[in-house]
Amino acid sequence: MITDLPAAATAGGKTRTLIAALPALARLHGRTVVAEVAATVLAEEPLRAALAEDLTLLRLVGVRPVVVPDRAAPPGAPAELVRLLGASRGGAAGLAGEPNPAAVRALVDAGVVPVLLGARAAGGPVDGLAEELGEDALVRTVDGRQPHALLAGLLAE
Repeated sequence: MITDLPAAATAGGKTRTLIAALPALARLHGRTVVAEVAATVLAEEPLRAALAEDLTLLRLVGVRPVVVPDRAAPPGAPAELVRLLGASRGGAAGLAGEPNPAAVRALVDAGVVPVLLGARAAGGPVDGLAEELGEDALVRTVDGRQPHALLAGLLAE
């Protein structure tokens, strides 16, 4: 299993990490992953940047991420995540208020990472959103202080 992605800094290490990750990425291909992101992750720039990298990689390999920031996130931090995602070969859209599941699904289908900025944040009905997005949707909480916690957690399953 892959648990320490940053340790694979050499070309050989990156290659071995990618090869080891392929079965897990294949299992996730086409699935929607609703990531509940803790305020602590969004508050720290290195963790926020690593999360953006994880989400971009997941989107590029066919996973369909949806981000649900914690309501306690610092002002502007979720919007900064949207900016980082938009700058990294992908699209992202910040959705305020109670999003329409059909609109979220349409964004995901178009390869855009929705970042829900409103009522469905931590404490809201995230499991219900996952069900509305499809029976194959996974819900994962990203609350660690380790960079790449989302990707490492998904690959370790």
